[in-house]
Amino acid sequence: MDDFSKSAFDPILDDYAFFEAHSTEAEADLKAYAAYLPHLDSPVHLLDFGCGTGSFTRLFLQQTNWPPNGLELTLVEPGDKARSKAAETLQPFSGHSIRHFAALPDTLERPCDLVLANHVLYFVPDLAHTIHALHSRLRPGGKLLTAMAGSENALIQCWELGFGLLDLDVPYFSGNNMPGVLDQLELTWRREATNFVINFPDTPENRLKILRFLFGVHLANFPQAPLLAFFDPYRQNGDIWIETSHFVYAIE
Repeated sequence: MDDFSKSAFDPILDDYAFFEAHSTEAEADLKAYAAYLPHLDSPVHLLDFGCGTGSFTRLFLQQTNWPPNGLELTLVEPGDKARSKAAETLQPFSGHSIRHFAALPDTLERPCDLVLANHVLYFVPDLAHTIHALHSRLRPGGKLLTAMAGSENALIQCWELGFGLLDLDVPYFSGNNMPGVLDQLELTWRREATNFVINFPDTPENRLKILRFLFGVHLANFPQAPLLAFFDPYRQNGDIWIETSHFVYAIE
């Protein structure tokens, strides 16, 4: 989960996979997003901004049941390894060649019916600019679906602890910023709280996997003892059990 603009997702792919395997976050987000899918009829042009390896998008597309010939996919992901994996993983869902880019292109061949930006807007250089740019790629009546966690979320609290240890503000955006930015842009939006669980066997290495997922290559700059201790209140019978939440946004 390092800076989106610096293509640093590739080095933490294994740690992200560990989080995916030990979290119900994706399941909760899929359930929240599903409410907006019946309003979209094939053909659909989907722009997936920050697709990672395509693991979440694969689950997302499995629940849409859109016919491959009726789905066009445009992927944006700065990490070359992750982006190539995503294009390979998602190609069976589309009867068209998948277009994929390291950064959002200035123009698209045609407007998008749906933009998906699942847990990636934390890392953009300018949140308002990025949301405006994504929204401008939509056709009239299209939707931008995104998930963002704020201070209600345990992982954001870990960010706040870590950077606070160095007397620094968290250098990323969060869900705390979203309402103000969306209102500033005068967009129509709604959100709903989404609850999920993070559960994994409690070992120092597993705690480090989550910390590497959160802080990326910068983890070496932080004192590790207090960050490892962040998980202590969540210990249950040899496991870490974190019940937390975030918000899913639908933006028109």
